This record gives sequence, structure tokens and C-alpha cells, in this order.
Amino acid sequence: MLNILPKVPNVPNVPKVLIVPIISKMKRLIPLLLLTAALYSCVLLRPSAPSVTPYAAQSPEPEQVKQEDPVVQLKQEHLDFQEPPTPINIDSIIHSVHNIENLELPYAENPNEIITRTGFSFRFNPDHKLSDWVVYMICRERIANPVTIRKDNFRPDPAVRTGTAAAADYKGTEFDRGHLAPCSDMLWSESAMYESSLLSNIAPHLATFHQAGGIWYKLEDLVKVWAMVYDTLYIISGPALKQEIRGTIGKNKVSVPEYFYKVILNYTQDRIEGIGFIMPHETVKSGNPLSHYAVPIDSVQSFTGINFFPLLPEPQQQYIESRLCESCWLWEKQKK
Repeated sequence: MLNILPKVPNVPNVPKVLIVPIISKMKRLIPLLLLTAALYSCVLLRPSAPSVTPYAAQSPEPEQVKQEDPVVQLKQEHLDFQEPPTPINIDSIIHSVHNIENLELPYAENPNEIITRTGFSFRFNPDHKLSDWVVYMICRERIANPVTIRKDNFRPDPAVRTGTAAAADYKGTEFDRGHLAPCSDMLWSESAMYESSLLSNIAPHLATFHQAGGIWYKLEDLVKVWAMVYDTLYIISGPALKQEIRGTIGKNKVSVPEYFYKVILNYTQDRIEGIGFIMPHETVKSGNPLSHYAVPIDSVQSFTGINFFPLLPEPQQQYIESRLCESCWLWEKQKK
């Protein structure tokens, strides 16, 4: 240890016997003094702590933006980006019904992909094991005069060369085998009813979506009302496979859609109107009115990538598909 004590001068009058004990005690205090000095220097050199704003005064973090309902977005886009209407003769559009063969069929690059059954036609998507669309016609006479009752017999469709789903793909899952063209709309013919259970006309549906009280169930029921009121309707239904899917089920990896759609055209001498619907595959019944899901047919085309009613004359196609007239449709059952 360094001897940092000053030399004690010789003091002739102080006895040496007194000086030695004092020096000895001071040496024992040196370690304590050094420790004290070190601690003191640490306190002096420590950086000052940052100031902390009290919790109540801190600025709140920005809330996460909630993803908007795509139906609401499409309706708003329809309002925001409408082009100025081209001058057209409305009377010539809504009172000029053309006899157009296969009017109901969407555009298909390869017409050979379209498969026709007794009561409906469809185009199958082998990547998803689902039909891109199923199209059918109902009218007042067909709804009012059933000749059979519903009898489910779910089975693969032999007309699809690439193979459809199998009934076993749905077993052990939370999904029902849901119709795209409703079986209840096919009761005008025994063969139409029988073919409606082919798995080319089926998609995974949650019970909350397609059973009583679900929005798909309610829409199917409303369409029957419209057929009785407005007569002939051309209907196209399907899964929105352009959007992300929820996953797959079964050995055949059947896609589970996040959204389904329905497009309806009333094309008669008395009335020409069209309307579209985009339906979220609800896990919980929302309770929204069906009009909440109504959009122009153009919006359904953008959402699905499918070109509906391409055989209509251009002025009629523009008129029918670009507008949404909710007041042009009856939204409640008529009281008897």
C-alpha cells in the first residue's frame, strides 16, 4: 500500500511514544477512506436519468385501424368513382327485351368448360374443388308448382373429369355441405332436385351462414319471394375464389371460402333490373339486413373476376350492372 501520509516532523517536545500509535490508527483508516472516495465519484459521474412523463399524461398510442367491411368499401367506391353517365334512352333499355340464348351464362374463355345439368349450369375450378359459379333460372311457375320434395344424396359429379370433392371430405369438420343452386329451387323437376346434390353444386358452409337465421339462408328465401313477385330471375351463385380462402378440408383439399356472392337479373317485358350480393362467410350471425350486402353487379365482377351477362346489349349491360337501386326490390315477405 502506498504511504500517502505526510511525514511527521520531529517535534522535540512530543514524546515518540505518542506519535507512533496515532500513525498506526491512521493507516487502518486508509482502506475505508479510499472506498468512500470511490463511491462518491460514482455518484458524481453517473448520468442523469431520463425524465419520465407520468402515465396519465403520456400520449396514447394510435389505435389500430379496423379492417373495413369489403361490402361497405365497394359501395363507397361505387359512389366515389361513378363516371358521368353516357346519355342513353332509358325507355329503349328497360322496355326492349331481347331473346338471347344462354343469357344467364357468365363469360368463359373456353365454353367447353361449362357443364349443363337439368336445372343449372356451372364451371368447375379443379384447384379449389369448387365451382367458380353455378347459374340457374327460377320463375313464378317453378316456385309455385313443386312436383317433388327435397331428398339429399351428396355424391361426386361424374361429368367433372378432374374430379370433384367427396362426401367424406366434409366428415369430422365444422362445415356443412351447402348448395350454391338451392335444392328448394329445383323442386319443379325430379331430376333437377336429384342433381342439385352433386358435389359440383356444393361448397363448405358454416351452419351460422346457411341454416335458418344465417344470411345465405335468408337470401335464398328472399329470392323465392322475388320470383313470385317479379317472375323470371337469372341467378348466379358461387364462392369468391379470387379472394383469400380460409383453408381447406378433407383428403381432396376442398377450399373454404371467406366470401360467397350472388348476382340476380330480372329480365322480362315488364321489368329489367339487376342486383349483386357479397356475403361474408359468417361464423356468428351478424343480424344485418340483407340490403347491407347489396352492391352493383359491377362490384361483384371486380370482387370475383367474373364477367356476368356478357351477351346483353352494351347499353343494357351498362344500365343493369353499374347501378344499385335498393328501392327497386322488395325486402320483406308480403303478408297474405
